Amino acid sequence: ILLVWFIIRSSSQATRRDWSRYTEIASMVETTGWSTGLSELMELAGKTDDSALAMRILGQCGQEGLRLAIEAKEDAEAKAFTDQAEQAFTLLRDEYGKTKALARGVAICGLATVAENRFALTGDASQKDVAKRYLEQVANDPELNATPMKNQAITRLTTLDEVFKPVAFAPPLPKPEPPKAEAEGDAAADPGAAAK
Repeated sequence: ILLVWFIIRSSSQATRRDWSRYTEIASMVETTGWSTGLSELMELAGKTDDSALAMRILGQCGQEGLRLAIEAKEDAEAKAFTDQAEQAFTLLRDEYGKTKALARGVAICGLATVAENRFALTGDASQKDVAKRYLEQVANDPELNATPMKNQAITRLTTLDEVFKPVAFAPPLPKPEPPKAEAEGDAAADPGAAAK
């Protein structure tokens, strides 16, 4: 009995320590930014024995990675954040999705969004099929009936053609020529310029 009590007590202390570390990292991102916080949180998710905390972290890291990818100023940075989001959602699906339907739904919807981001970054049309497969998994999962993510997946399936339409930007407008009055005034001010 003493051994059982010791194991339970140790597990409880580890869980409190992990949640405390999570709170500490989450509050630090306000000043250090999410790019540092993502890797620290992913590390914590891999170490903790608390499945609820790990699922929360992985879902949050996936969502933040997607958000940071959209806000990135450089394509390389957007790709790196998209890769981090994919890693988080894949871990969430693989580690917890088999037994936790909501974790599976969040992860697979997140992976569909990763495919959309990859298309936006690279123009890779095959990402449409990837996103479609993920969304169909959620839409056809009976354990996700009556959940918002199932309804979202069904709606997203109907808009895939719009989402995966390449966007072409118009070329920049040519620079305007200086007004003629200024050009004539310059020639009058410099008689040698008109002779050239």
